[in-house]
This record gives sequence, structure tokens and C-alpha cells, in this order.
Amino acid sequence: MFLHGKKSRGYRFLQEALILLFLFGYVRSSSGPATKKIESKLLHVALRNVQPILEVRKVRVAGKTFLVPSYVSKKRSFRLAIQWILEAAKLSLKNQKKRILKSKFQHSIAIEIALALQKKGGPRKKREKLHQLADANRSFHHYRWWN
Repeated sequence: MFLHGKKSRGYRFLQEALILLFLFGYVRSSSGPATKKIESKLLHVALRNVQPILEVRKVRVAGKTFLVPSYVSKKRSFRLAIQWILEAAKLSLKNQKKRILKSKFQHSIAIEIALALQKKGGPRKKREKLHQLADANRSFHHYRWWN
């Protein structure tokens, strides 16, 4: 979202996306317009639904490469969740360019956050695939020496 160091532009995109979530009706505020506290809580819930707990790393032992499951730190899982949501938003925006009706990047971010709140969408599927891969390779967990 922060292309070429334009942090204010990325922040504005995120704020507009969160406002669109309220306009779509995904969240209703009893105290009138959206407050910063509700918006940040909403974003954290969406990110928590997408954050991976496990990942796989390649480990080479005796000439063979094994996929070893390992835990993801909170900082890295938070970064991966943001990255996956932005990738999905860019992909949906790219797919929309083929259609007649085009939407803005803020709309696609809002849609991806809404899907993450419902535990659906591309980033959630990516997380589930990663967890399935880690589960399938759990027999190699004894090769994990870094944590």
C-alpha cells in the first residue's frame, strides 16, 4: 500500500476502505459515525482471522530437502496477514479491469477486509492451505532446530 514511501496515501486508502465497510453495512455503530476505536478493532479482528500460526521452511538434511513446520512469530504473522490482504485486493482490482465496471483500490481493500471478517476470501484460503501443508509435514518436525 505504501508505494515509493507514500505513507499518507496508504493511510488515506485504509481510512476510506474502513469507511466503506460502515457504508456497506458490515458494521453498525450505535454512537453515530465510525470512531477510530471501532475501526481499529474491526481491522484487528480481520487481520486475526487471516494470520497464520504455522508455516513450513525448507531444511536440507543428508542431501534431501524436507518441508519442516514451524511456528510464526506474532510480528511476522501480522505482516503476512497484511501482505496477503493487499495482494488479494490488487488481484481483484486487476481482474476488475477486464470488466466494464471498474472500482477503486479502496473498494477492493474494503471487500477483502469484509471477507476476512467473515473468515472467507483468498487470504483465509491461503492460510488454510499453509496450515494443511504444515499438518501434512508434521512428521518432519524433529528437524526443527531454530525454535
